[in-house]
Amino acid sequence: MPTTRSTHRRRPLMALPCLAALLAGASSQAAVLLSDFDLGGSLETTTAWHDFTFEGNPSRTPIAGTGTITISPTAFQGTFGFYSFTSDYAVTATQTASFDIASVVWQIECSPNPDLAWPYDGGPFLTVVTESGSEVLAPVAFRSGDSEFRDNFGPEPILYTAFAWQWNLSSIDETIASITLTAPIPVHTSVTASQIEVANSFLQVVPEPSAVLLSFAALPLLARRRRTTV
Repeated sequence: MPTTRSTHRRRPLMALPCLAALLAGASSQAAVLLSDFDLGGSLETTTAWHDFTFEGNPSRTPIAGTGTITISPTAFQGTFGFYSFTSDYAVTATQTASFDIASVVWQIECSPNPDLAWPYDGGPFLTVVTESGSEVLAPVAFRSGDSEFRDNFGPEPILYTAFAWQWNLSSIDETIASITLTAPIPVHTSVTASQIEVANSFLQVVPEPSAVLLSFAALPLLARRRRTTV
């Protein structure tokens, strides 16, 4: 998990006198930038959160599926979504399925801190639990998707972008019925939406920029053979 960094600063994203003003302001939620991927296979499920604002979705209820999403105590849920003024934080999402999960795509819509590298601290990470124990896996692919500028409390609009990561679980030889995804998020980064898609077969739908893959080299994927099921 990322170490706390409280020294980084960026242009004011939500420069208000107090947190109460953040929570009380009116949200101008723009069109969601997330994509719908065709993962192939006969079974798939989607959990989507299109609104992380305090006023619009205080309980963080997904619009589809049964997943959950949480933020670490260093962040809060404000007028524009998840945010932290003071330190790094983490976003954690879970998803279950009625089938053996072989492929996972996770998307986050956010405005990353421009002073820091993104993706951040080698993440996000996927944890799978089987009868043999748990494994933490790095993604096989990453892409940045659609972007748009949105008005904010600051003096100028902020650029929001959708980012997608994909994991290949097809080589794991035990049944995977649930997953946990954790993304380290840098200070002064606004996260506004998220989506998880899982399928029972692997079809790569997210490109593989080589520069990004190199940043994940310290966390190799498992190379075990998946048990054949009927």
